[in-house]
Amino acid sequence: MTKKLLIMCCLLLSAGAALAADFTVNGLNYREWDSNTAIIMPKGEDASYSGIGNSNFSTTVSYGGKTYTVVGIADGAFAKAKFSGAVTLPSTITTIGSYAFDAAEGSSLTLGPNVQYLLEAAFAGNKFTTGFTVDAGNPYFAHLTDSDGTGSSGVLATKDKKTLVSYPGGKGSSSWFSSPSYTVPNCITEIGDFAFYMNSKLGSITIPNTVTRIGRAAFYECTNFSKITIPSSVTELGTSAFCGCVNVTNLSFASPSGLTELPGHSFFYLISLKTLTLPEGVKRLGLMSFASCEALTTVNLSSTVELLDSTCFLDDPITKIDLKNVKVVGHMAFSGCTELTQITGGNNLQEIRTSAFTRCNKLTTVTIPEGLKTLYRNAFFRCTSLTTLNLPSTLECMSGNPAVGCTALQTINIPESCPHFKVIDGSVYATTGATDLEQTPDYDGDHNQPTVLVGVPAALPSKVLNVPEGVYALGYQACREVKLTEMNLPKSMKEFRSSAVGTIGTLTKITCLAKEPPTIASTFAAADYTNALVTVPTVSLADYQAAPFWQQFENWATVDVDFGGEVTGDLNGDGKVDIDDVNIIINVILENLEADECASDPDVNSSGTVDIEDLNMILNIILAQ
Repeated sequence: MTKKLLIMCCLLLSAGAALAADFTVNGLNYREWDSNTAIIMPKGEDASYSGIGNSNFSTTVSYGGKTYTVVGIADGAFAKAKFSGAVTLPSTITTIGSYAFDAAEGSSLTLGPNVQYLLEAAFAGNKFTTGFTVDAGNPYFAHLTDSDGTGSSGVLATKDKKTLVSYPGGKGSSSWFSSPSYTVPNCITEIGDFAFYMNSKLGSITIPNTVTRIGRAAFYECTNFSKITIPSSVTELGTSAFCGCVNVTNLSFASPSGLTELPGHSFFYLISLKTLTLPEGVKRLGLMSFASCEALTTVNLSSTVELLDSTCFLDDPITKIDLKNVKVVGHMAFSGCTELTQITGGNNLQEIRTSAFTRCNKLTTVTIPEGLKTLYRNAFFRCTSLTTLNLPSTLECMSGNPAVGCTALQTINIPESCPHFKVIDGSVYATTGATDLEQTPDYDGDHNQPTVLVGVPAALPSKVLNVPEGVYALGYQACREVKLTEMNLPKSMKEFRSSAVGTIGTLTKITCLAKEPPTIASTFAAADYTNALVTVPTVSLADYQAAPFWQQFENWATVDVDFGGEVTGDLNGDGKVDIDDVNIIINVILENLEADECASDPDVNSSGTVDIEDLNMILNIILAQ
């Protein structure tokens, strides 16, 4: 590629976006490319060429005393153009820009001997009735004939006739009652990007076992298809390959499939498809791969599917799903599946990501099998019929409340054998489990000591929340959309994380025994601050009334709290000094733990630093007991 042509390929997009051409000759707009060459430009903003024929084209144009060789066609230059009959492009053309002939109408188009570069979707959506011909001397492109395959005349291909570049979108019967079919010839190994883009005439397509790749948006909005069959020879499928094929009722894959991934939007908006059976061999379903399939009630996953990517079944009316061997359910994978009543399988599940089952309003009981390690926040957001959520003992991380807005949820169950999370008075607490995706679970901590409130079921009968001593945080959305009337917080409380409470409008009493006002990451409606009586330690009243957010409360009371009665060296607040406190101070010294995460000051000897002397002091306290 010459330097000049490379620059042209890179800049045609900006040229095509111009609102006005530099000059006009014989009905066509041009732009000077350099002192000797010019490219054909679009007609103008919101306008398209009409009645253009061979007489309008020439290899050179003269303007302002200069003569230019015509070497390119800019992006979108002939979008929606209406050509008068067959058109032969100037033989000097080397480059045709993106969407240059998008939805262009005419009988045929002939490419000259020097066309080398077809930019993205150059002929996408074309409506040529006869098709393409290519000068025999062109070393890069050719046209197929009926000798290559029945009905292949006029199809644009690469010179070796292995890649189908573009099918003439207007080709076929003009009868209202007859839809043409097409069998891709056996010489083709690749159906190129945008090859059949927005072809509304073809009624069916047959893909032979010679094809190994189907390109990006290759059959985008082929709205007349009722059936799609993908052979096992296909090993690569481009994004949006069959997106918007709205009349497809039968989608089948050879099994085992040569495909390991169905990429993003590959079958998006197949609104007539009712049943999907995935073949063995496919491991991943990409972003929105089957989203908005408005009739899709039945999905049969194969045993090889491991990853359901974000939004892959978004807003589909699936009634049941057997996850089989899926390892990861992605963000919003089943969001809006309002007819989903049952989730089974999933014995290999490791992650359920954020909002995976949002608004699955017919789920009533969900049991997640053993093996799951990470449950993201809002995984079951606003599943309004969900009453029981059974979580496995293998959980290591919950990055927030998984069931916000589940207004009927009364019970979250976690086996007592779970070392990282536990249920206390119906609410879920982390002990050594991670409550942030970046956090590493503390496997050496006290598995019985709650540290962070993860979630309160919205329909829990008691509306009084008593947070046990040792808990230092209300986790992300822990009490959001829970209509609590009373909240009692321990001396160990240090922070309300983002949306931990959500609203305080129903609270009439808040008691917080922490000496230092806990930080609050969210604000509330101004009127809500007048509803609750806030009781705090007598010695801390002024600090609370000056602290961010706390200062907006209007009704205050105090209670005497004996902070001096704390046991020296009791760093976890359990009332005794033992090996757990030794482990804590070692982690503070090693900077694996912040000093303010301890229930009491780890600077035991009040020297101003936490060091080996404090560790020795704790050890001496233990030995003296």
